[in-house]
Amino acid sequence: MKKLALCVISIVLAHGAFAAETAQTVQTVQTVRVDRNAARFAAWDAEEASNPAPAETVLFVGSSTFTFWDSVHSLMAPYAVRNRGFGGSTMDSVLAHTNHFMRYRCTRVVVYEGENDMRRTNNTPSSFLAQCREFVAAMNAGGMQRDIYFMSIKTCPSRWNLFEKQSAANELLRIYAERTPRVHFCDINPVLLNDDYVPEPSLYKKDDVHLNEKGYALIAPIIKRALSGPE
Repeated sequence: MKKLALCVISIVLAHGAFAAETAQTVQTVQTVRVDRNAARFAAWDAEEASNPAPAETVLFVGSSTFTFWDSVHSLMAPYAVRNRGFGGSTMDSVLAHTNHFMRYRCTRVVVYEGENDMRRTNNTPSSFLAQCREFVAAMNAGGMQRDIYFMSIKTCPSRWNLFEKQSAANELLRIYAERTPRVHFCDINPVLLNDDYVPEPSLYKKDDVHLNEKGYALIAPIIKRALSGPE
């Protein structure tokens, strides 16, 4: 009996040590992520302090679709762009840094989020829309008048299983933009789908998630048309 008790105690202690080690590992990973973003935003703060973006500059806020857009300045010309993409971000990540984005004088903001949001099982199209609305309210607080341009969540080959969930979120965004002054919806998906109505593989990098230069060249005119206003 004593041997059994000792065995049970050993198992419990081992499990506790493993759980503590796991918790510490998770905390370390989270801290690294926070520090990575903290350094990124600190650098952006320093840049904005020394070289503030003019009001007519278009502020890009979003996830890795913006982070990896190396040709954004040439493809978006003649519009000047201040690119603030941070990979792996979600709409709640953007909300956590709203105070940073509110410091910019830019009166036009292009937002790309949703891909990472819709991958989370606890995120719904409705909760995503609520966060988008919260961002708009924050960016226009204090009498500021900004136009916010939400890009549609792009479909991609490796996340085709999320197409219906993404489409529902896009539809909510579209309706919201139609009903809300100074909010716009830029649907980029039509140029990314082929004749079979599936993502065209040649427009994506090898990871089948991120756009390549051919893909960026197709979505840039859509954003520029939205920025130019109604024809």
